[in-house]
Amino acid sequence: MKKVEIANEKMTLAQLKKGLVVSGRLVLKETKDGRLALYFIPYNRQPRIRRKEVLIHTLEFGRVTESAQRIKLYESIPKHFGLARITCILDRETREAKTALFDKELIENI
Repeated sequence: MKKVEIANEKMTLAQLKKGLVVSGRLVLKETKDGRLALYFIPYNRQPRIRRKEVLIHTLEFGRVTESAQRIKLYESIPKHFGLARITCILDRETREAKTALFDKELIENI
């Protein structure tokens, strides 16, 4: 007789009855009496709770946002401006982003 044992069987069987897919790993183990048994161990994955990005400042061609671990500067400049004008725009918007970050820091600490 073949035997399949399931870890967390109540939760796994409830999900299967609902028609959901249960991902996990299938392991072949030898039991105490020397027979081979098939074990299904479902993954215990927790849903990710992701903090949304907070908009710090809106620029002419982009934005400055803050995530949980990073400050992000997004820029999107049309190509038809030419290289000289694009570099000037990048410098100007980087300075503006820096001042926005300083302002935010001052407001938080007051």
